[in-house]
Amino acid sequence: MPGALHLSPGSIRWEPGPGVTGEPVELATAAIMLPQGIARGKQVMITDLQTPAGQFQLDMDPVLFQMSQELVAG
Repeated sequence: MPGALHLSPGSIRWEPGPGVTGEPVELATAAIMLPQGIARGKQVMITDLQTPAGQFQLDMDPVLFQMSQELVAG
């Protein structure tokens, strides 16, 4: 679903885009799930996340997302 990530100290909040039905979700403490069936060394540009609200998938490099989590945690 289209939306936007908003970063602030202690928070990475996904908010749905215009016309998208959905609730905002906090992702700062989401667990990054390892992709299955990906060849070793191959770059993945989708990040699968587990949150208390359920599973989410971001169109974002997992390394970049993890760096974002570290940034807002500091």
